[in-house]
Amino acid sequence: MELIIDTSLPPELFNPKDCIIHINPTGKYVSHSPLHDSGLTGRKLIVDSFGGYAPVGGGAQSSKDYTKVDRSGLYAGRWLAKHIVAAGLAKKCIVQLSYAIGVAKPTSITVDTMGTFTTADDDVLSKFISDTFALTPNWITRKFNLDKPSEKTFLYADVASRGQVGQSDYPWEQLDEIELFKELKNNHE
Repeated sequence: MELIIDTSLPPELFNPKDCIIHINPTGKYVSHSPLHDSGLTGRKLIVDSFGGYAPVGGGAQSSKDYTKVDRSGLYAGRWLAKHIVAAGLAKKCIVQLSYAIGVAKPTSITVDTMGTFTTADDDVLSKFISDTFALTPNWITRKFNLDKPSEKTFLYADVASRGQVGQSDYPWEQLDEIELFKELKNNHE
């Protein structure tokens, strides 16, 4: 903690009284190794997500299981961004979700509409998402039934061959909460 506080960062960038700092939040790191945390280390990141258009983090979602937010967080962020655009809240949208190992809720939720928002700005959209959706790995798993792939919903083999996003039959591509987002738009007009 002293090392962090002694960085002498300006208070507008870092206020230790108004900041949560996670230092090894899981405690002892027992479940590790390729058995628990496998995945290609970024080689397919761009190919599997959005081509070169959207910025991506360092986590590789390819071949990771759904319990890892590298993969499930991508689906949740995509689902949220699609709703924002489809509801007419923006013409473009990126939803950034940041997680800390051992902390279920996102440590940060940021919406960037690249200046294309209509009625609710990026800060309002970020707060709305944070207040409305749990976005824990468990919530994401249940929302998209990631633990129950089937021929009727999606198969991970298809996701591997067709790509992570852009397939209308995937559950994370469905606009099943569009009315909630339209209500937000109407409330800010």
